Amino acid sequence: MSDTRTPPADQTQDKAENAKKKRAATEEKIEEGLEETFPASDPPAIGGSTGERDC
Repeated sequence: MSDTRTPPADQTQDKAENAKKKRAATEEKIEEGLEETFPASDPPAIGGSTGERDC
């Protein structure tokens, strides 16, 4: 038998707060990337490496 109960309100609120914090952190990284690259024509790089580096 599966459990289909709704999570307690505090768990739902915690998830919402965590999502909000994560979103804010992402926005902060984007803003920092924009400040670091402006006025360059390339978009800000906020992620990790996209491939191997030629050395």
